[in-house]
Amino acid sequence: MAASFRYLSRSFYAIISTYPRRLQPTNGKDVLQYAHNCRFCSTGDSRPWQLMSGVCVERYPVISQPMNAIEEDYKEMCDAVEFESSVLSDHEIQVIKDRERIRKRKDGELDDDDDDDIDVLTALDLEDLDTEKLNEFRPSPQETEADLKNDMSSTDRKLSDKLVLLVQEKVGPDTVWRLPQGPWKNGETMRETAERVFSSCSEENQMKVKFQGNAPVGVYKYKYPSEVQEKLGARGAKIFFFKAKLLQGDYESRSDTGITDYKWLTRDELDSHVLRGYSEVIKKFILPVSW
Repeated sequence: MAASFRYLSRSFYAIISTYPRRLQPTNGKDVLQYAHNCRFCSTGDSRPWQLMSGVCVERYPVISQPMNAIEEDYKEMCDAVEFESSVLSDHEIQVIKDRERIRKRKDGELDDDDDDDIDVLTALDLEDLDTEKLNEFRPSPQETEADLKNDMSSTDRKLSDKLVLLVQEKVGPDTVWRLPQGPWKNGETMRETAERVFSSCSEENQMKVKFQGNAPVGVYKYKYPSEVQEKLGARGAKIFFFKAKLLQGDYESRSDTGITDYKWLTRDELDSHVLRGYSEVIKKFILPVSW
């Protein structure tokens, strides 16, 4: 209790000592009122903030990332432990039996009349057939045509990494890259605003997404220029971001939204497109695929 009182006393003294001596209060009651009036009452701009919702649409990795050195060593260790503690499978047991039967036939220990499975495919024959099929298989390349052309508007790039939808919009005389965003309307929840923003900036039925959660994952605010503040009657904008997972389709912007371009970017590619402060905020909820 005494420590708390000393802390409050030092705080009040710091407030009072910044003003001329003739204006400083002299008793405890005046000190409390003086501190409340000077410190806790806002003397800044009384204009409200304009609330907005932003949408972070993510395309999850399609294939797994290449293993690093530690992961390779761990995999080899797990394979060795599994091999040492494993037992023979039915196929391996059948291979041993077939080899033993073939050996007996070569040594004359087994006649064709005594061998009931002479016309049946052995496990070794099945292995040869499977090997032929495996040799015919050609896996799809991990580097797609979009990677070769560096087509950042396609979701068929960087298959082992996570992609984020970024749009370019005209703001005044300039154009800026940012996540899709729009103003909140009275009667909506912030998530409903995010859903409306997304549906209004993309062509209907072109892309299907799933919003994740009702609470925003991040917030970013900035002040408007003076002329914009006078026009809108708002000090600036506070943007509450919601995450959505791309399920199918591809983005196609509508012509009446003011969006001039769009890109699907990795987390590391964001810095070259958006402002530094904006990038620091959105990177907090755009988690890397691997650490």
